[in-house]
Amino acid sequence: DLTGTCCTLQQTTSAGSWTTNNVTFGSSTSSTYCPVTVVTHSTHDNGICIYDYNDTSNKIIELSSSPTEDGLVKVNATDGTPSVELYSESSKGAFKTLNAAGDKTLTYLGSNTNGGLSKVFDISGNKSLEGGSDANHRGFSKLYNAAGTQARVKIEITSDDMGSLTLKDVDDVESIKLYSDSSKNAIIEATN
Repeated sequence: DLTGTCCTLQQTTSAGSWTTNNVTFGSSTSSTYCPVTVVTHSTHDNGICIYDYNDTSNKIIELSSSPTEDGLVKVNATDGTPSVELYSESSKGAFKTLNAAGDKTLTYLGSNTNGGLSKVFDISGNKSLEGGSDANHRGFSKLYNAAGTQARVKIEITSDDMGSLTLKDVDDVESIKLYSDSSKNAIIEATN
């Protein structure tokens, strides 16, 4: 048992791998709220890296900070390629899964100014599906074209709290719209 103001990492290890004092890695001051404190590296933002015992050359989990000084957790494949990221984005939580190469987002769960937001992307990184909440607290869902640039199907709740479905053609022009009016009548609008 180590007491007093000593306790470098080596002293703690030599004493049997435990101490009653707070331990800080990466800084000369310790937190009064955390028994173990890790300060990220100033040039590459890493804090804690975990490796598999059979492969100490590729990180499988990284606890670090982002370039904007927010928290970042990465779960990597056995070859070190990022697979999942959990992070803070504009002071709101976000989560994304990546493709096998680790360079394109496949799913995103996060938020915008109106609330929660979910997006699904194809293997090329093009947006396929988006769902969330609008400025009036009503849900919406959009299906996108192959390029991920234009919504072809939109399902939403209108300002009078009725359901609405809009289909668009290849020229991004509304071709069919289904909705309920304020008298709860079904309305179908079709364009030739």
